[in-house]
Amino acid sequence: MTRRDLSQAESVALQAGRQLLASGERPAYRLKRVWGGAWVVREAPWLSFIAQDRPTARVAATRRIAELLECEPWAFDLDVEVIALSD
Repeated sequence: MTRRDLSQAESVALQAGRQLLASGERPAYRLKRVWGGAWVVREAPWLSFIAQDRPTARVAATRRIAELLECEPWAFDLDVEVIALSD
């Protein structure tokens, strides 16, 4: 996937989230720990974070998603996938 494709994918995903908000619905996102301290938002894989624990990752993801969607942090759902990892 080229950088241009990723930008188009970003735009489409963000527009979908904004449309849900505008219609009164709550977009849903899932945060997943991928390895070590790295976390990624499944529905927006270009959004990744380094955090050593789940609460820190949740705060970082919530702030960034709210910023990108131009909404309040409580306007969407963010679930954290619980997985067992051996670091």
